[in-house]
Formats: sequence, structure tokens, C-alpha cells
Amino acid sequence: MIIKSKRIFLVFIGLISIVWATPSLAVSPVNVKVSEDKLQASIPVSSTINIDVVVEFEKSIGLTADNIVIEAFLIPVNDTSVLSRIKSSAVNLHPDFPVLLRISPKEGKGFSFEGLASVEIYTKAIDYQTGMPAKLFTSHAGGNFEDITSMVSAGSLRARGNLGKFSDFIIVLDERPLKIDTESKLAQIDQILLDNQTDVNSLLFNELRGVSNMLETAVSLENFEQALLLTDNLILLIENLNGGEIDNVWRSSNDLVNVKADLLSVLKSLRYRLRL
Repeated sequence: MIIKSKRIFLVFIGLISIVWATPSLAVSPVNVKVSEDKLQASIPVSSTINIDVVVEFEKSIGLTADNIVIEAFLIPVNDTSVLSRIKSSAVNLHPDFPVLLRISPKEGKGFSFEGLASVEIYTKAIDYQTGMPAKLFTSHAGGNFEDITSMVSAGSLRARGNLGKFSDFIIVLDERPLKIDTESKLAQIDQILLDNQTDVNSLLFNELRGVSNMLETAVSLENFEQALLLTDNLILLIENLNGGEIDNVWRSSNDLVNVKADLLSVLKSLRYRLRL
């Protein structure tokens, strides 16, 4: 397992305190249950909006109800503090679910996890219809919101996504065309690889970039069937990597990048989009 301190990142954090807006009072869960590597919580956000949240880990350390802060905020659907972090005018907050969910492991409590984490949100506030472009987006430490959707199903609305770190979550309506959406995800994959090149075995890095380039070519030619096949192959390759080949740990001190989970999060969201 590769574990390296992100010194430049820590210096940056030490110099600049990241603050982002929370436009309403926080609503806390009425109950939180922790069982092994799973956390469950119910949050009565308002008289008409209730959220059930399930967070699961492949392997976690220090997962307790006291070590994780879960909050929900009612926000206006035109809230600029949120919309400015969504880099597309074709993506908007769901009008029936103007909620920002924040999951924040407490710094200094020793919480960490290895591999991929998943978040599932269930709410009766949205009447999900087939073809509705509802998606689950996340943002870390006040950054831009990105799509992590790996599943959306009926039964009111149930949305699931994968991730390698924690912060804010929202449900949106994503009207982006397929090509633009997939190109955005491919740009994310390239950026993750480039930003963390030193934390990936050099031979593996070249292999990942090679498959990623083939995937980009397939999307540019709008050969989405081939793009889906390449995405499946890339997911399988990364899932079988161990910590000696690619960094795969995140901890609440925020000094490690879970490169494996970050890549899988984007790729599984890409696969979901291509299957649609």
C-alpha cells in the first residue's frame, strides 16, 4: 500500500482556510447506525423532505457515529454558492429536492478507508420517472461538483455513487448531451492520472494512459459501444490493483489521495452514462 504525505497540499491548506457557504441551519440525523463497514442515517430535512443515507466501505478504520458528521441543508434552487460550483448550465438542482448533504469525517479522529466507498441516498420527495435525468453529484472541500452516479432507480428516488473522499452531495437534473458528458468524465480521468502520477507505478501509469487515450478516441468518433467496452476493461484493470501499485487510502487528515477510488468513481459513473 503506497502512503505518501501530500506536502504541497498540506502547505496550501495551512496557508489558506477553505470556506464555502451553507445557506441554512444544518439538520442532523435523528439516528445513525454503524455496523462494521456500513453507516446508515435518517435525516428529516423538512416536513416534506426526508433522507435515508447509506455509506459503505470496502475496508474502514475508526468508523463510528461520533467520528462522522452528517448534516443536511435546505438551499434555494438558484443558490449561486452551489450553482457556481456546477460547471454546466445544463445541470441544475432538482426543484423537488433543494438539499445539500454534507458528510465530513472529523479530522484527527483516526478515520480512514481503503479502496472504494459508496453513498446511497433515498428520498420520497422526488417522484422518479423513467428517463428523468436525475444524477448524484459530489464536491470535496468546496470544489466543483462532479457526477458520481452509478445507479438511479425508482421507488421514489434512490441514487448511488462511488467516491474516494467525502464532502458535499446534491441531486441534480443533468441535461448534458452524451458526448459532452462523457468528454467531461474523460477529462477528469486524465487530470486524476496527471495529478497523481508519482503515486502510480510507472509501467501501470503508461498502461492506464494508453487505455484512456483509446477511450477518448472512441468517444470522439461517437463509437459509444466501443467506449463502453473499454470502460469495462479499465474498471476491471483498476479493481484488481493493490496498494503497492496505486495509492488506495484516504483518511480524515486529508493528506492522502485515494487514486484508485477516485478513478473508479469516475469510470463507474461513465459506465452508467454509456449504458443509458
